[in-house]
Amino acid sequence: FMPSEKVLFAGDLVFRNRIPFVGQADSRHWITALDQLLSFDTRVIVPGHGPVSEDALHDMQQTRQYLVYLRTTMSRAAEAKEAYDKTDWSQFAHLPLFRVANRMNAYNTYLQLEHEAK
Repeated sequence: FMPSEKVLFAGDLVFRNRIPFVGQADSRHWITALDQLLSFDTRVIVPGHGPVSEDALHDMQQTRQYLVYLRTTMSRAAEAKEAYDKTDWSQFAHLPLFRVANRMNAYNTYLQLEHEAK
């Protein structure tokens, strides 16, 4: 973060206008890191994926909202054994790479939540 310019180089913590690839990442810690970034007075953000943005708050919140939604829905699925296909993904389905990455993100988050419950 460059406070005097209010520019944040976010790396892979922020994905702009696209669904993040979660892979084996710890989404719980990722959300915590985003909460810290959201406390900065950022005007311009250089995300890990997507073009530079002057709507830093929105871009950080969108990545965070996706991760929170992913954890919330998969937590419910882990508890109730609900299927991925029963989850309403419509608020994120329009983002690039959704069809490629989301099912894997959901599955990996499900596995992580199962592990955390032990």
